[in-house]
Amino acid sequence: LQIETQQQKALILKKLEKFESDVVSQVSSIPAETLQKAELAEITPLSRLEAITLDVEERQVTPIQAEIVADVSVDEQIKQGEALLAQKQYTEAIAIFDVAINSQPENPQTLFKKGMALVRLKRYEEAIACYDSALKIKPDYREAWSNRGYALGYLGRHQEALKSFDQAVRSSPEDPIAWLNRGLALEELEEYEEAIASFDQVIKYKPDSFKAWNNKGYSLIRLGEDPEALASLDKALEIKPDYASAYYNKAACYALQSQAELAVENLQQAITLNPSYREDAATDIDFDEIAENQHFVQLIAG
Repeated sequence: LQIETQQQKALILKKLEKFESDVVSQVSSIPAETLQKAELAEITPLSRLEAITLDVEERQVTPIQAEIVADVSVDEQIKQGEALLAQKQYTEAIAIFDVAINSQPENPQTLFKKGMALVRLKRYEEAIACYDSALKIKPDYREAWSNRGYALGYLGRHQEALKSFDQAVRSSPEDPIAWLNRGLALEELEEYEEAIASFDQVIKYKPDSFKAWNNKGYSLIRLGEDPEALASLDKALEIKPDYASAYYNKAACYALQSQAELAVENLQQAITLNPSYREDAATDIDFDEIAENQHFVQLIAG
């Protein structure tokens, strides 16, 4: 039995080493905190994290992996956890980060990375607890504040999310992602003027942020500033011509002005790029002014 266990450990260690060799170079070439940035700036309930399905084999192998990594240095444990995180092996990554945390409970980066993996598994409350622990150790940890707000946003706790993003901005005033997430939280709270101010900060530091231009346009629509809104949405589409959300917002803006032809034209573009907008438009009160327009009815009917 002992021989079988050692053989099993060796096989799993080999698997871990392969994970590491595949991705550790790219992980080590950039700050580990940047791994979360592809998911940031999407805090509203309408945003979607990639669905994660873990099979039984992965769940069974986790305890043995944790036993294996206990025999290596904490730095090596963290590298293996990062490699698994990059390979979307989130449960396995958490198990390894737990071993590292047990060895070095005062390491804020390990707590942060565990939080990242928990978010990917939609375990938001646990992720927030990890970020809180990291922030107790390192109160100016910008990435932890930003990801904490991100998790709170997914739970619909936008006021709390805003406070986290405020802290992120204080820690790093030139970080466009922190400003973008702050603006999105303010949009959810219907604080549109302040949201626009945040989006302007994003644009100041990252002029090609199509999300900032798009969301600024949306906030301007809500304030009734239609010409400025359309200009902002056009800028988003200039940067990203296949951006369905910007076409949808343009359609809504034209519909609110009872410009049915332009509304339908832009809505068609949005639906072509993202068919789910057909269902959204059918129940969106922004389209009430053109609800009986024949072309709109036909487009919604599919």
